[in-house]
Amino acid sequence: MAETSLQTAAQTLLDHFGPRLEAGQEEGRKRMAEALHERLDIAEHDAKTLVDDLIQAHTIRWMNRRAQDRSNVDGAPLIASAMAQNTEHVFGAVFDDGGYWQLGDEGAPT
Repeated sequence: MAETSLQTAAQTLLDHFGPRLEAGQEEGRKRMAEALHERLDIAEHDAKTLVDDLIQAHTIRWMNRRAQDRSNVDGAPLIASAMAQNTEHVFGAVFDDGGYWQLGDEGAPT
């Protein structure tokens, strides 16, 4: 298998998702790896490694939202998602990663 460059992987994610991926940290990692696997026709393990390498190189990055940018509306789907995955949760608590994946410079915070 030919090695996929970080630049190719980053551009693939940008083309697929746009400059921002609205997903939790782990869900986002999974979705990015799946996209690389499918679009670049590489092994799942190699796609996961590429995502890790892109994060390490600061080519893609997790962006925390400030508390005032969050609302209760953001929480309900995340609670439902956590319950569907049989993860532990506390009634009334939102296990929200509180951010998004920045895949490009467009719309990046200044």
